[in-house]
Amino acid sequence: MAQNLTKRQLSILELCCLGKCSKEIAALLFIEVKTVDKHKSNILKKFNAANMVQVAYQYGNSPR
Repeated sequence: MAQNLTKRQLSILELCCLGKCSKEIAALLFIEVKTVDKHKSNILKKFNAANMVQVAYQYGNSPR
C-alpha cells in the first residue's frame, strides 16, 4: 500500500508515525496546515482507514 503513496504523502505519513501533529509537519515541510490535512485525507483513502493510527499500523506491518 505504501508504494501507492506520493513522496510527499510518504513524508507526511512517516512524520505522523513519529507523533508529529499537522502544525508541526507543516512547519517542517514548509507547507500550509490545510495542505498537510489534505494529504492525510488522501492517505486515509488509499489505506481505506478511519484514522492515522490505523494507517500507521498498516504501514508498519506492510512489506517494503
